[in-house]
Amino acid sequence: MAPILPFRESKNTEPTVTADLGDRALCPGCHTADPTITMTAVTAGALWTCTRCAQRWDADKLAAVAGYAAWVASPAGAVYA
Repeated sequence: MAPILPFRESKNTEPTVTADLGDRALCPGCHTADPTITMTAVTAGALWTCTRCAQRWDADKLAAVAGYAAWVASPAGAVYA
């Protein structure tokens, strides 16, 4: 298994997604919208590499990240001391 590289710290102060970006792919790692590919293309099977953090994303990886985010937000994902 390949080692997991840490994400670079985001230097953005405002969300990158704006109305004019529409369906652009959004990197879950650094939250940068990629102007070269749409989420429609990703769900159809496209693979892309984020231009800011160089992470590679496809529909399966995005689904895994979304599932993890949902689990963390749920009571089952809460850590009790």
